[in-house]
Amino acid sequence: MADSGMERGSATLRDMSHNETLSARRASMAATWALTREIVLVPSGLPIPIAGTDQAHGHHAHPEHRYLAGACEAESLLVFDPGEGWTLFAPVAGTEERVWSGDRTALEQLQAISGLDSVRPSAELPAWLERRRGETFAVIGNDDIRHQPEAYGVATWRSLELDIAESLSARLSDQVSEQRRAKDSAELR
Repeated sequence: MADSGMERGSATLRDMSHNETLSARRASMAATWALTREIVLVPSGLPIPIAGTDQAHGHHAHPEHRYLAGACEAESLLVFDPGEGWTLFAPVAGTEERVWSGDRTALEQLQAISGLDSVRPSAELPAWLERRRGETFAVIGNDDIRHQPEAYGVATWRSLELDIAESLSARLSDQVSEQRRAKDSAELR
C-alpha cells in the first residue's frame, strides 16, 4: 500500500507542475496580447453527430483551447478579460442528459485539471457576456460558437450585439500558434 501512496503523491506533484505550466502559458499569452479592454473567447468545440444516430464522434477540443485551458470538455469556453483574467465556462449535465449520456466532468474537477480559480457553469455565460456589451471581442480556436451559440448556453449572438473583430481574432490566434511552436516541459514529456 505504501507504493500507491507514493504514486498518489507523484500524481499530485505532476498535477501541480501541470497547473503551473498552464498558468505560465496563460500569463505569457496575456502579456503577449497586451489587451486593455478586448475580450477573448476560446471555444473548445462541439461534438460532431454521427449521421442517422443519436450518438457523436469522440470529442477533441480545439488545440488552442486545450493548450490554454488544459481541459477538453465539449461545449466549454475559456474566456480572457484583461480586468478579470481567465475564466472557464463549462456545461453541467441536467437530468435528461445524465440519463442518456452520463455525467459530465464536474466543475470542481475541471478547476483542478485547468488550475483556474474561476470555473463556472455555462448557464452564467449569457450574463457574463451581457456585462461586456459594447466591448470588442476576439474569437480564437473553434468559431462554432458563432454559428451554434445555444450549444454553449447563449440563446443568440444577435441579441448580445457582440462586436467580433476579425483582424484581432486572427492576430491573437497567430500569437497562440507562435507560442505553441516552442514546446514547454509539459509537452516534452
